[in-house]
Amino acid sequence: MRKLRINGRSIDCKFDVSDADDLARLESAYENLAGKLQGLPDNIKGSEQLRTYCHGVFEFFNELFGEGTDRLIFGNTTNARVCLRALKEFSKACNAKYKVRDCGSSPQ
Repeated sequence: MRKLRINGRSIDCKFDVSDADDLARLESAYENLAGKLQGLPDNIKGSEQLRTYCHGVFEFFNELFGEGTDRLIFGNTTNARVCLRALKEFSKACNAKYKVRDCGSSPQ
């Protein structure tokens, strides 16, 4: 099992973007996150928008690495900047490991 460092925390992950099942899980997680963010009503408070965004990111990581991963990565914080940084770190780790443009791409 590989260690992945996100948000300054090390998590165990069994994930390989070159594996069809893992890639399908990643694609699903990205689609679910995008759907959650696209469905935000315009008339909700900024704080609720941030919560919805963060919870979408939490669900993204849980879908990829298992329930409770969000708590390992984020603790009890619901901070959009931290969530965005975690997504960027995950994408960067995929890029470095698999030399792909983004985690949803196929290896070059």
